[in-house]
Amino acid sequence: MYHNLVITPESPPYPYYAMMYIRMNVLGMTPMLPPANYNTGQAYQFSFSTTLSPGIYYYVCEYPGHAQMGMYGEIEVK
Repeated sequence: MYHNLVITPESPPYPYYAMMYIRMNVLGMTPMLPPANYNTGQAYQFSFSTTLSPGIYYYVCEYPGHAQMGMYGEIEVK
């Protein structure tokens, strides 16, 4: 299954198409990661860095339905 990771100050709840809701306020993101191949044990990884000011931010998977089902979390920068 595809996944990605986006950093945004937009808080939950997120709609089915979270990408459309948060895309104008993205502070960092990975591309969509392709599905892993469990037969060969191959999986993909990406990384990125970003600078955040003190505040509350959220990491969110933008794939349709994922954020709506709870694939997000909170980051607190002090």
